[in-house]
Amino acid sequence: MESEVFFFGQNKGFQVKENAMTPTKLTQFDEYGITQISSGDFGTLLTTTNNQVIWISRSLKDTLNHSVIQVSVGFSVAAFLTENGEVFGIGNHLGAEKNKFIPISPMISLDKNETITQIACGVYQLYLLTSKGIAYGMGDNSCKQLATEDVTKQTKPIKMMENIESIYTGNYSFSAFLLTKNDELFALGQNSSYQLGLGDDNNDIYPPQLVKTRPEGEIRQLVIGYEHSVMVVEQKGKGQAYVSGQHSYNGLGKSDSAKLFTHLSSLSNSDIIQIDVGCFHTLLLTAENEIFAYGINPYGQLGNGSFSSTDMPIKIEIPGITQELSKYRVVAGSFHSLVYLPVQKLTTIQEDFIEFLNNQEACDLTLQALDGSIGVHRLILELRIGKENIQNFQYYIKSKNLAETNSILKFIYGCRFLQKKLMRELTEIIPNLAITKKQFSEQLTKLKNANESKDFVVKFENNHFRIHKTILWARSLLFRGMFLNVNDSSNEVSNYCEISLDAFKIFLDYLYTDEIDTQIKFTKQIVEDLAKAMDYFQLNESEPNLATKALRKFEENKK
Repeated sequence: MESEVFFFGQNKGFQVKENAMTPTKLTQFDEYGITQISSGDFGTLLTTTNNQVIWISRSLKDTLNHSVIQVSVGFSVAAFLTENGEVFGIGNHLGAEKNKFIPISPMISLDKNETITQIACGVYQLYLLTSKGIAYGMGDNSCKQLATEDVTKQTKPIKMMENIESIYTGNYSFSAFLLTKNDELFALGQNSSYQLGLGDDNNDIYPPQLVKTRPEGEIRQLVIGYEHSVMVVEQKGKGQAYVSGQHSYNGLGKSDSAKLFTHLSSLSNSDIIQIDVGCFHTLLLTAENEIFAYGINPYGQLGNGSFSSTDMPIKIEIPGITQELSKYRVVAGSFHSLVYLPVQKLTTIQEDFIEFLNNQEACDLTLQALDGSIGVHRLILELRIGKENIQNFQYYIKSKNLAETNSILKFIYGCRFLQKKLMRELTEIIPNLAITKKQFSEQLTKLKNANESKDFVVKFENNHFRIHKTILWARSLLFRGMFLNVNDSSNEVSNYCEISLDAFKIFLDYLYTDEIDTQIKFTKQIVEDLAKAMDYFQLNESEPNLATKALRKFEENKK
């Protein structure tokens, strides 16, 4: 799918000639598969399907090679989180040079099975959250937004709170909200404009204070601007917006200030699925394929064709879109806005597993949901949640409808996004649930070495290789077709692909991990054989595929 990125507002290094009052397509991103964008006054971070991170600032465009799951940009700091749980940050408040990303994650002492799962940038500060629910902060602490009375700059992460589910801030915010695993919302930092919804303007909130007047419903999203906050909660199956803060810059979407979180009633009929907040403007995307904007508009960041500000939400038209608007995402920089169509990024093996979920012929276990049943693959469940948890998982699914069950299974099979409520429920019944792609990969490596559970044999010349039939079925279209057309009791097959034994061993390992052993010395013959194997066994891979990865290693070996 081709990327689509639209820009309006103050030019921030996007290679356009001037500020734009209406959404303008940025054609320089057409060649990329853009998966995520975060943007602030400092610059813009974009991630692509081919494992690149693009950093654009006023004076610099740089491309880094990382497989990234989250990006975040503030007013003067930026960071990204990789699939391996590594965090890299930029900005002098993080102890980094202005034009150089430095590793942040090694500054935190993590336990063996602990990883960083979320990052969030404010004006000059960076927040990090670990898989054990420990929140850390670093950078500016002038408003005590790092949960310590020491207001000096912290160039290394300090521990803030434990038992945390999510961290919320904004690219122009000196504040933060911390949601606990007990579903309590705490606020800290700057509150001089009522932006924390505490009912007063007591400033520099420390220690973190419980938000007692929080709207009912699960929080879908919460973003803080300079003088206001916008919270989206789910009520009666729809996302409803609540706002708190000063009205002085038209930032509330209503005609007066709000000391407590107050319903944005003008959009009560809409189902709000995503928001973002800049310095003084807000963007809201609805399930009804509409984008609304409000706030100040000195650079055209509202996209309404003028520089006129508005304190009431107005609908924005995006000319040239090719999909339903609800499939796009909105980004509010400090004084600019972006609308983009994210290209879904999964590793090949995750794509294969999710596709395999839809292949009911190979299922050997049935889950009963509230409104129907669905077949699954016992080996994958045992791999992902543990054999000891399958019975509890079956009982849990009985309380879910098929739509919820499908979402849960797509997470289990391929680490697809899962709603926080369902994730919270899953981690309660499966305490050691692997939730990151790195942990997913580690589980597959263990499966590769689990010889006792391998139930199929592939004969190659005079050698017999044991493998899991499920892996062959999920990964190879050739084997999938073979298994559908032969007696299911068959547990072996001969290989007729004319390649070397070394290449065949590499190929079998690759089916489990999507990676090739970096210790292997790749020859030209092995590279050619792997390309031949990929075609013969019909691996349905996007770039970089097996042949590309092998060629890269061969080129490295020649240097």
